[in-house]
Amino acid sequence: MPRYNSSIPILLETESKLYTGWESLNVSLSLEQASNTFSVTASDAGKAELQQHPIQLGSRCRVVIAGQPVINGWIEDCNPSYEGDSHSISFSGRDVTCDAIDSSAQIPNQELHNVTLAEAASQLMQPYGVTVDCPEPGAKFAKFVINDGETGFQAIESHAKQRGLIVYTLGDGVLHIRKPNPKNSGVTLQEGINILKASATLSHKDRFGTYISKSQSTGNNRTASEVTDPAIRSSRVMIVRAEKANDAASNRERAQWEMRTRKANGERASITVQGWHYSPGKLWLPNLLVTLKSPRLGMGGELLVASVALSVDDSGGSLSALELVHPDAYAAEPQ
Repeated sequence: MPRYNSSIPILLETESKLYTGWESLNVSLSLEQASNTFSVTASDAGKAELQQHPIQLGSRCRVVIAGQPVINGWIEDCNPSYEGDSHSISFSGRDVTCDAIDSSAQIPNQELHNVTLAEAASQLMQPYGVTVDCPEPGAKFAKFVINDGETGFQAIESHAKQRGLIVYTLGDGVLHIRKPNPKNSGVTLQEGINILKASATLSHKDRFGTYISKSQSTGNNRTASEVTDPAIRSSRVMIVRAEKANDAASNRERAQWEMRTRKANGERASITVQGWHYSPGKLWLPNLLVTLKSPRLGMGGELLVASVALSVDDSGGSLSALELVHPDAYAAEPQ
């Protein structure tokens, strides 16, 4: 018998029918991918429903867990299999933003003029029927250039970074371009209490002992500021060239940002917990804040959920695998 809570429905909704009876599910949600992914599998008795109402490749679909949509996109793969008397079939796909990730952007003359990020993103996403949510687009771009062969997503992401914004989806069919605004979950993940398994990656590979930010101010004057990371060898030096004229204070702020974000990205924890909810009716999702207490990992404190993998099968039950990182990893770059 399955160990997971069968009262939590897994629904795959297509344009023609709502399918249930899935024995396994994997959904990947992340602040670091603009199109979340899913796969569902049915076997034996569950396959009879699929044979009666076959799911078509290329169908628009939604994946719904306990009444909450987590994917709004397309069915891209089908994998039927059998061995002896047993047979199974699985379907997988991605959020609707996948086409903008895969397809080359088509804009007349490969550039837009005097547009905000929201305006440019809306035009780039229009062929795919994707709504753009960008409440703080920042100043207009005098020239928004799309390189030959560049995808719509690549063009949006590169310009979003210049405004200190990240690009992600939430299973609602919308492309969100926002500053990280995490929600406090109120949850403490504690070793020996509610953590099933854990691992950490602690790396110095992309960190430097000295960060020097340089820029050109008025006329031919050049300014530079330097900050140090005492945890890293002083021989490792990174020079950052600011894109606009800065004074010494702004240069220092830029160098400090580089140091903080690289340190944050060099410390990540992977935590697996039982169940899909962090509190009744609330699914684990990216952009939540949690408190980690795990001495054996060598990291802890208030951390941000950067990604979530929701899964269920008949051996481990319903699980949530969380990737945690320090909130500084998503700090907006000084402007």
